[in-house]
Amino acid sequence: MSGKLVKSEGLQSFAEWQTFCRRGLKPANIPAGPSQMFGKEFQGVGNWLGTNYVATFNRQYRSFTASKQYVREHRISSIKQWSQHCSSGEKPDDIPTDVAVIYSKEWTTWGDFLGTGFVCYQNRKHKSFEESRKFVRKLGLKTRAEWERYCKSGKKPDDIPAGPSMVYSEWTYWDDWLGTGNSKHKKKPPLKCKVCGKVVVDRAKSPSALGMCGACYHKHRRKLKPHICSECGEKCFIEGRNRCKKCYRRFQRNNHA
Repeated sequence: MSGKLVKSEGLQSFAEWQTFCRRGLKPANIPAGPSQMFGKEFQGVGNWLGTNYVATFNRQYRSFTASKQYVREHRISSIKQWSQHCSSGEKPDDIPTDVAVIYSKEWTTWGDFLGTGFVCYQNRKHKSFEESRKFVRKLGLKTRAEWERYCKSGKKPDDIPAGPSMVYSEWTYWDDWLGTGNSKHKKKPPLKCKVCGKVVVDRAKSPSALGMCGACYHKHRRKLKPHICSECGEKCFIEGRNRCKKCYRRFQRNNHA
């Protein structure tokens, strides 16, 4: 009797049922928590509301092999196509949408499920850098554009990456990869400070003419030219007009105010 009354209200979800109860619209002889009141007789929210919806964890699905066969019969060849197929309403209820979770024990890759054989880029096994470079140099390619066209042609072996700079830590530059020997694209050797020996990361900000890093350069400059600020009297560098950095900035603000 309770079930018939609830179904007649036309509620579509458990959230709507909770709102219905909170507003005081529910008759007093019908429980707000049917699962606790009816125990084993309660057959789920879908049955209670009359929507016949079955929770994902309570559904009986086809086997993994049967689901793969269904996908291949419908010629679904990508994750995007599978998502669109699930959203269209054409997918049977006994095949899950989140196949990787439901079939976690049998699941390997999307390429295996869809039958395309595609393996995720980060999961592929590649040849060593030396072997791959040796193979590429035999192709006689001269530019990066030619390499990209070769990769798109379908002739490239799967164990050689299309983006070698992202895979190999030994990567230097394209002319080395292709074997053209064009030295103008070679990486410049790292600039090292002649005082502390550290590698200077930013060449543009380094006083490279003296061969020092920024910290060593400033230490060197302090030793050569200690000055007294005309305002605060502290030893410092002269930034301009006989003032230290702090005083000079204050002077500039006052003059431009």
